[in-house]
Amino acid sequence: MKKLYLDAAAAGCTAVFVKDAEVIPAGTTVFAMPVKHRNSEYQRFAEEYGIRFLFEDQVPAIGFCTVPRVDIFATDGEGGLFGSVGQTTDLEADIPICHIDADRHCSLVAESGKAFLASAARWRELLTPYDGITFFDSLEAARAQLPFIDCMPRQPELTYRLPCLGDEAILRDYVREHHEFGEPTVSASVGLQASDFAHWVEKIRQNAEVGNENWGKSLLYLCFAGDRLVGLLSIRYSLPQALSETLGDIGYGVRPGERNKGYATAMLAHALSVCKAKGKTRLILGCYKDNIASERTILKNGGVLLWESDAYCEGRVSRYYSIDV
Repeated sequence: MKKLYLDAAAAGCTAVFVKDAEVIPAGTTVFAMPVKHRNSEYQRFAEEYGIRFLFEDQVPAIGFCTVPRVDIFATDGEGGLFGSVGQTTDLEADIPICHIDADRHCSLVAESGKAFLASAARWRELLTPYDGITFFDSLEAARAQLPFIDCMPRQPELTYRLPCLGDEAILRDYVREHHEFGEPTVSASVGLQASDFAHWVEKIRQNAEVGNENWGKSLLYLCFAGDRLVGLLSIRYSLPQALSETLGDIGYGVRPGERNKGYATAMLAHALSVCKAKGKTRLILGCYKDNIASERTILKNGGVLLWESDAYCEGRVSRYYSIDV
């Protein structure tokens, strides 16, 4: 029976059935729990056993792709990772648990999540070399060598344009929704909230046509699904290198009520095509380390981790990625 491979991180893909073929989930995903679930029991595992379960404020950067899928749920504090083989982590299920050390040596720890928890104190003694995992440097490298199924849903159809004076009401509504959602700042708005609206529109036009003395030329697009404003997209394609490595070449935001619909992924893909048309070949994007949704958007568009830094916001770490176009 032939083997086909499925990107386990692809939005909307949980399982695919193909006649006369075995479909194998591939890729390295991360199972990070909400911070509110952190408690003394998890702390005990870290202190007594060296098993540090992942929470959303401490997601590690994964520099490889595994086949079959490994869902990382903990670290060992020494550069090693614990993961569930083949499925999303469920420590109540009969899913094999593996350990991957800093040199990408893979060992089986337990045959199930329950067995892993029960034998946590002896996990180092139980490591058994495991050759059931193949490592690639990236998902793209895996795709180059293995037959993948493309089950990504069709990206939503969006239209993009610069703002005009007639957009004040829809933009004020867009900002209001963020505030009601508990978000005081609005991503990719280029100072909208602190500006007179007419002056802001003129500034955006000037940035597009003439350029800013610090940023060079840039574009701020309103992104529409039908007649509804769903997001803002800032394309800073002329940034000097120092600003590119701090601000990032592209910024985007989606209104709270329209998230998890594929809009951010589609917006970033559009921005990449614009930058390619402008002659760019490589772009740098950044997101806060704890912004898992934005990180996934970047990774889906081919992002490769470069470094971590708090240069953008002192005291809050961002991750920076490169994307070739």
